[in-house]
Amino acid sequence: MIISFRCPQCRTELSFDNFSRDNAPCPNCRHRIELRITDAMRQRNVVDRCVICESPDVRIKRYFNLWFGVILFVLAAAFAWWLIADQERPWQAVVVLVVAGLVDFVLYRFLPAIMVCVRCHAQYRRFTKA
Repeated sequence: MIISFRCPQCRTELSFDNFSRDNAPCPNCRHRIELRITDAMRQRNVVDRCVICESPDVRIKRYFNLWFGVILFVLAAAFAWWLIADQERPWQAVVVLVVAGLVDFVLYRFLPAIMVCVRCHAQYRRFTKA
């Protein structure tokens, strides 16, 4: 498992994958960040709570750029609207929207899953789903 988080002192992006230690020194400001790693994380690679803020509120999501998804939807909707309004081709507009939906589905299906802490936004990669 790889944990990515920001140093609470200097906001530097850090990555951590050594679970034999209980703290991680920031290479930028030398602040020691206490990691609260549970036995489930060490033994089964399962995220049961955040190691940074101890919040149990961690969510699975896809590693996907949100702005790319919004731009894809807006472009498909604008092109479909143009096909209906100016070209009077409603069936082609439906095809455009279906293709955009399929692209979104394929990206969602094949992009890797990450877990994100709702409180501190720490990210967990290469974990085992419980």
